[in-house]
Amino acid sequence: MKYPAAIWVPSPNFGYPRSTHGQLASNIQKANRAGEFWHSIVGTLAAAKWRFLNMSEEASAHFLFPKIGAPTQMVDSDDAAWHSGNYLANLHFHGFEFEGGAPGNYSEPLTDNQVEWGIKVTRWLRETHNSPKIYVRRETLWEHNEVQATSCPSGRIPWARLINEWEDDIDKAEVERIVRAMQFRARPKGEKATGEHLLEEWLGSYHKHRYDAAKHGGGGIGEARSRAIAQEEDKKLKVTK
Repeated sequence: MKYPAAIWVPSPNFGYPRSTHGQLASNIQKANRAGEFWHSIVGTLAAAKWRFLNMSEEASAHFLFPKIGAPTQMVDSDDAAWHSGNYLANLHFHGFEFEGGAPGNYSEPLTDNQVEWGIKVTRWLRETHNSPKIYVRRETLWEHNEVQATSCPSGRIPWARLINEWEDDIDKAEVERIVRAMQFRARPKGEKATGEHLLEEWLGSYHKHRYDAAKHGGGGIGEARSRAIAQEEDKKLKVTK
């Protein structure tokens, strides 16, 4: 889907294989969960657009948010953009890129314009994809540096302000369930729950539901076979973008 107020500049870099439509929307419906990665552009907005329009760069994002003015949309919200460096994350989460944070000033705060558009577009994505209005850090709201060794986005995002704006939308019962699950995840003693671990566990939980459903639908077939059925799509997806 295309956000009505955004400038549409389509990128050729999306989907697995390239140009496959509908994968992200399908996974949102299967998991009954939507979420976003908030990234920071190092350099100019024009350079980011050029990169996302260049097939050889193999990178893209759904939305680019300038310091002033309306956002640009480069990938349909139904489709998987190449924004996180992890193809499974790309198949489950939308990608936002925010102008600013140039070298020497990586921690430049988002402008009010960027914050307000981020709030609006996030809300629109939840409504458009008919997913629960859940706004939980490191579950449905991610920074790129929480799963990759990168300076992006370097403390630019005012999460407390954002979540406060969405508070009236929140499915509070679902949020409480998620928070409890995060608190009681089994983990070897002394091991910290890094962002990468949490993302892997979230995706692992989602895929376990797929395995269970495949096993049930197969009339008691073995676990190995049920996993093979559930992973049929994933076996084709070998490129990380």
